[in-house]
Amino acid sequence: MKHPQALLGAQRVTDLAVNVVLPWFWSRAVAGRNETMKARVEHRYFAWPRGEDNAVLRAARQRLLGAPGRP
Repeated sequence: MKHPQALLGAQRVTDLAVNVVLPWFWSRAVAGRNETMKARVEHRYFAWPRGEDNAVLRAARQRLLGAPGRP
């Protein structure tokens, strides 16, 4: 390629951060009884921009919450 390309897109970085990296840091903070780090990780997790919807999330939502319009 003529120009450098990113190996990971923004959506994949978000998926990795909120599903792998931040939970790992949080569990390490809990195991080490580091309340400051735990609070910082929680803050970062809840401040992270919302990810895009995808087929896996839609399927999980349907299985957990039922079909749309169903009581």
